[in-house]
Amino acid sequence: MSLNGKYSIGILFTFVLFAGVMLYTSSFLNLILGTNANTTAKLFYSLVIQWVVLLLILLYCIVVE
Repeated sequence: MSLNGKYSIGILFTFVLFAGVMLYTSSFLNLILGTNANTTAKLFYSLVIQWVVLLLILLYCIVVE
């Protein structure tokens, strides 16, 4: 199927959403936790946020597409 098909918006949405999450998770956690150090809590929260976004993308794929 070409990228002009009905799934192209979902693919673009998935890529942009997950790329944005990976880019801005660290700065968001710096703001919330108040530290610039790499701590285990920061790593844990970062991974939890990324998994939540992946689950939201999965739900989007199941329900919408």
